[in-house]
Amino acid sequence: MSELSIIKIIIFGLQYLNFYYVADIFLIISIALFSTAIYRNIQIIPTLLAGLGVFTTILIISIGISNFDSHSIESSIPDLLNSLAIALIFGFINLILILILRFLNNCEVEKKPGNSEITPTAIYLTLREISTFNNVTQKPLLNSIFEQLRLSQENTQRILELQGIDISKKIELLSNIITILIENSSSIKQMEIEINKGFNELSNGLDNNIKKTDIEKICKVLQDIIVQIDSISDNELTKSLQTVMPYLKNLQQLHAQANNTFPKIEKSLTELTQGMQQVLQDNLELLENSVETQLDMAEAIKPSEDSESEEFKSVYYQAFNAMDSGEYQDAITYFSRAIELNSQEFSLLYNQSCCYALIGEIELALDTLSNAILLNEQCIEMAKTDLDFDKIRHEPKFQALLSGS
Repeated sequence: MSELSIIKIIIFGLQYLNFYYVADIFLIISIALFSTAIYRNIQIIPTLLAGLGVFTTILIISIGISNFDSHSIESSIPDLLNSLAIALIFGFINLILILILRFLNNCEVEKKPGNSEITPTAIYLTLREISTFNNVTQKPLLNSIFEQLRLSQENTQRILELQGIDISKKIELLSNIITILIENSSSIKQMEIEINKGFNELSNGLDNNIKKTDIEKICKVLQDIIVQIDSISDNELTKSLQTVMPYLKNLQQLHAQANNTFPKIEKSLTELTQGMQQVLQDNLELLENSVETQLDMAEAIKPSEDSESEEFKSVYYQAFNAMDSGEYQDAITYFSRAIELNSQEFSLLYNQSCCYALIGEIELALDTLSNAILLNEQCIEMAKTDLDFDKIRHEPKFQALLSGS
């Protein structure tokens, strides 16, 4: 039984591989990665191509060596040379693809500083567009809501006025009814007096000696009393009460409805008005504050005519690139040059102060930050949370500068 050897198994496996097919497969993979890098701009693909090229070159050479037969050197040398040639060609093609990708990436990086989409001018114009958009879309909508609210209030007030007119008419009618009742009450009292007078005469006649003529008088008085009593049933009081009764019922129903409805209407209108006014006021304040903040920031970074020069843009981006790369001393030099070209740009002073703080230059950092705050007090709020100032955050002068003292 032969010994088990991993290397032996690998060599026997390589002998069954055809280096032409292997080269074709890996060449297709390399071209696919190259195309993906161009269309999708994936930064890691050049590294993958380099690793794939080295691996494929070694694999092809290994296949050629494994197929070399020392007993038939003359027949094995051409295959070995072919494998070496294919490995070199594949490696050269991969190298060309990597160089092309590197060149395209460098061109893309060089275009970024000149890209108008990230310049201060572009930021300012974008914020202006946001402000214009808010003015065009938001304010008409809010005005429309206010107009609808005003119309609702007017219609509700009109309804209340109409209801008020009906109630006043009912009250006026009730006042007239009371007047009629009072007048009829007076006539009833007058009839009561006449009836009592008749009964008194009758009583006096009974106490005296009644004569025939007196009996006739008594009958006449009794007849007058009956007439007076009968007249009470036909009095205008009864007719008035019958006429007034439907109005009194309507007035009672209206009063009950008013007691139930008017408080609800008033409460709903009050809540609706207060709620809509509060929401709209809050939205208007937020919108106004947002637009003002954006415009203030845009005005602060709006470049002057001098900062539009090619020299300023070059120094500007060199300073930030050096700062991002951790080359703080070079960044300070570039920021100083940019400040000479545009001394009103607070972001230059602020970032230069960050660089001083990162390298431990406390006094220079504080002086530069103080100058930036003079140009824009917003730097105070920025410095309170900026990690670049962690090394000097507990310095008394730094704390005093942030507190405004």
